[in-house]
Amino acid sequence: MIENLDTSVGKPFKITERQSLECRAEVFNILNYVSWGAGRDITAPGSFGQITGQINSPRNIQFGLNYKC
Repeated sequence: MIENLDTSVGKPFKITERQSLECRAEVFNILNYVSWGAGRDITAPGSFGQITGQINSPRNIQFGLNYKC
């Protein structure tokens, strides 16, 4: 099972009547859960069931600004 929790927050700021700036932060896999991938090839008994890596992405944070005129 893959567990993943994503969230984002943003705040708009008015510059003038027609212009605004939005600051935004997005966090993917915020709790940093790891989902391990096991070997599933039954024709390779030496690696069947062994953990071969991570199947989901680690925590990722991105920031952004959006200027509207």
